[in-house]
Amino acid sequence: MDRETLDLAQAIYETHKDVIDFIYKNSARTVEADLSGDEEWDGKSYFFNIGEAGEYPYAWHDCKQHNFICAGGGPRYERIMRRFKRGDVIYAYVSNFGYVGVGTVQSEAVPFPEARLADGIALLDLKNQGKLDGMYDPHPEPEKRDWVVLVQWDPVVDKAQAVREAPVHIGTCARFYIKRRDLMEKIRRGLQKSSMAPSH
Repeated sequence: MDRETLDLAQAIYETHKDVIDFIYKNSARTVEADLSGDEEWDGKSYFFNIGEAGEYPYAWHDCKQHNFICAGGGPRYERIMRRFKRGDVIYAYVSNFGYVGVGTVQSEAVPFPEARLADGIALLDLKNQGKLDGMYDPHPEPEKRDWVVLVQWDPVVDKAQAVREAPVHIGTCARFYIKRRDLMEKIRRGLQKSSMAPSH
């Protein structure tokens, strides 16, 4: 942001501090509640926003090519990533595009500096070599760094082939409840069809 925008944001916060703090705190609770709610759930299916928007975006191209998901920058995101276990199913979503892949979790979460792909290559090495499109933070302070989970995608497509259905949650991650089984199947069918379509 430029200085004028930062000054404006500070002025708004100082004027409406109580309201903004309330919104932030309850937004965090909403994410946690949606991850631990009482609705019927299969115990493994999650909606996950890849996070291409924002000041420090990740990149679906990286996640697709190297089979991983990433989130971080605070304790809330670390808790989200640490919830994943082997065998969980990820319905990956890219904002303004749609659903781009369904993947099976292959590993527990590890800090970005420690993350290695299935072939042993370190993600940090790829970042340092300029081979990743996204912005990934190997911050030395654990509560600020990014976290990585390895995922095997099937089916998977590029963003241009995304299944254009609405996200089931406005945040990074949420349980994909059984009541949305029809949507899950629609996403899978759409991705399978798109992945088999000839590229132009």
